[in-house]
Amino acid sequence: MNSPHRLAIGPRALPASNVTVHSIGLFRLSAKSMVSGLAQLRPLFRRFLVDTLALHFGVPKKAIVWSLTATLAMRPVGAVIFGLLADRYGRRIPLMANVVFFSVVEVLCGFAPSYGAFLVLRATQSPIAVALVFVAATLPNLILSPVAGTLVDRWSLQETMVVSDLLRGAVVLLIPIAALTNLVLVYPLIFLVTTISLFFRPARTAILPRIVGKDELLSANSAMWLGETVADVVGYPLAGLFVAFLGTALPLAFWFDSATYVASAVMIASMVVPAVIRRGERESTPKRPGLRKELLAGWRFLRNESVLLTNTLQGAAGQFAAGGLTALTAVYADTALTRGPLNPEAAYAFLETSIGIGNLIGGFAIGIIGTRLAKGRLVAVGYVAFGLCVAMLAFVGQLRLALGLFLGSGIANMIYIIPSQTLFQERTPPELMGRVVGFRFSLVFGSLTLAMGLSGLLASAVGVAPVLGVFGLVAIGAGLAGLLIPAVREA
Repeated sequence: MNSPHRLAIGPRALPASNVTVHSIGLFRLSAKSMVSGLAQLRPLFRRFLVDTLALHFGVPKKAIVWSLTATLAMRPVGAVIFGLLADRYGRRIPLMANVVFFSVVEVLCGFAPSYGAFLVLRATQSPIAVALVFVAATLPNLILSPVAGTLVDRWSLQETMVVSDLLRGAVVLLIPIAALTNLVLVYPLIFLVTTISLFFRPARTAILPRIVGKDELLSANSAMWLGETVADVVGYPLAGLFVAFLGTALPLAFWFDSATYVASAVMIASMVVPAVIRRGERESTPKRPGLRKELLAGWRFLRNESVLLTNTLQGAAGQFAAGGLTALTAVYADTALTRGPLNPEAAYAFLETSIGIGNLIGGFAIGIIGTRLAKGRLVAVGYVAFGLCVAMLAFVGQLRLALGLFLGSGIANMIYIIPSQTLFQERTPPELMGRVVGFRFSLVFGSLTLAMGLSGLLASAVGVAPVLGVFGLVAIGAGLAGLLIPAVREA
């Protein structure tokens, strides 16, 4: 007779628990096989629908056929990505993420495939609509940054950055599908990309002091921002070329964008980051407090650290000009500039490239001479210079002059961003870094979001130039205020 803890199956007996495990495994395998089998029918369906799809989308049949090739070509890429994730995090979570992503994309394929901020501008001819794109991109910072920062303090910084990059790359692939279906669908996707970025940014800020020494922080921040700037300098001209030459194949631009996120994730995963003992992980420390208490601890630290709190309030005021400029650049290029033979899209790309080149110059300058100067003075001077450049755009109608001012605003941008970030890294304990930076992001990007929304409304009423002029004056005021406070000025 069998033991009460064993169950006979055929010629051999297995523990009941093993039977359960094997049954569940067979069920999973069967379900996966069924899903995979159904998935293989998609190309078959598409072959019979080539004519219908080509007529529906207004493209040649070869474009529809090419989508089959593209689908097959991307499978090895997915195999590498999810294989690496499975090795690192186990099979269950990557598998479920894969199934969810596959299902979402498959459902959205039933609608239709287009472009970003300029797509909205050209479709609606409305500064308010363009501003809403950028509001959607920054609103999560206002709402979720402190919570995201608190969670980042609990998690592995490196793994948080890798997963964030992979998720952002997946969402970017959905934007061209949503854009032609309904422009309203673009906004939640942008919101989602920014929400994921909320976990990446504080993790990136917190991980840097673990890699370099305190006396190297400013130079390291400069190098990090230079890396982002190079991407901007190269990316905006590429965007202009994509618009000009890809035509109906413009979604390829989003494939390229998605691939850059994957490349970033691979490089971050290859880093060697020294381990750090957090206070909540020490044996002598009691159980970790709840999320609310951890949030309050971060806020109390920021509120009581006068230099960081003042820098945050200064940033909230100074970023008002940045929000207006970001939301209105596309409209400014289209309606306020004499462009010569250039179309608005090309002018927009050139303006954004000028900011990128300015960031490059400013980042190099801060990296070379920034350690010799007080960071508080640099921040104040940066805001004054940025405000002057933005305000002067109100009086400029020639593209070449506007390019110079955008270049100057890019230089000034690095003069206040890099020292501000370094101040937070120097003055914040490692175990509080995520949530303190999260609160700063919430306040600063809250101001940025408000500026973007107001700029669209005001530009529709009085025009782009007056709005940029007034917002530039706000940034000048923020810089001058910093110079008047000794503790901030000498920080």
